Amino acid sequence: MKNDHLELEPFVECTDCGRKLHMICVLHMETIWPQGFTCDNCLKKKAAKRKDNKFNAKRLPTTKLGTYIETRVNNFLKKKEAGAGEVAIRVVASSDKIVEVKPGMRNKFVESGDLPEQFPYRAKALFAFEDIDGTDVCFFGMHVQEYGSECPTP
Repeated sequence: MKNDHLELEPFVECTDCGRKLHMICVLHMETIWPQGFTCDNCLKKKAAKRKDNKFNAKRLPTTKLGTYIETRVNNFLKKKEAGAGEVAIRVVASSDKIVEVKPGMRNKFVESGDLPEQFPYRAKALFAFEDIDGTDVCFFGMHVQEYGSECPTP
């Protein structure tokens, strides 16, 4: 199988002047702005502002963990005078899961004794966002597996 297929970048057309621009370059998404796209030049001529994007990191639900990390990060950045904007930390996924011990793993690592058939854990996804010129930029993501006290020892 060859990997020589070239995906064409989608364009968006300005509703006022008809100018075509790369959709990704102008950060336009049809589901957020269904009324169409107006380029920056036309917005300046009309002295208008683009409708705000209501889908941003600050509006995602907060958790104790996310709030704790966010506070620590922002306090650190202020103390160091890093010149960075406010950082938003959000736990965007958290679910209980179970990992099953496969026979090959059992044969290779268990010489004596008994190994539980499965181990419960919690999978979490944390992301850090910074608002840069009105656009949320995700600059860090972390996926973790937490094995708590209810998890048997291997």
